[in-house]
Amino acid sequence: MSPFKGFSLIEVLVITGVLILIGGLGIVAWKSFGQEKAESATSVSNTDTAEVITTAEDLNRAEQQLESLKVEDESSAEAESQASF
Repeated sequence: MSPFKGFSLIEVLVITGVLILIGGLGIVAWKSFGQEKAESATSVSNTDTAEVITTAEDLNRAEQQLESLKVEDESSAEAESQASF
């Protein structure tokens, strides 16, 4: 047995190299994750923006877009029937 208890220079270099490799891969993965998240956030915010209606043509276009969605539930059907009275 050797009286010296510690790591050799080669062991320290190998461990350092492995840690640098893992850190580099982690940074690349983190940046791509952040970029995907930012792209999805901008696509969501672009679809949720309000449209300014200034003319009758804008109003007709907005009504057509709402009609194309065809979202109905019981409360909206009931409200429409009450509004037609």
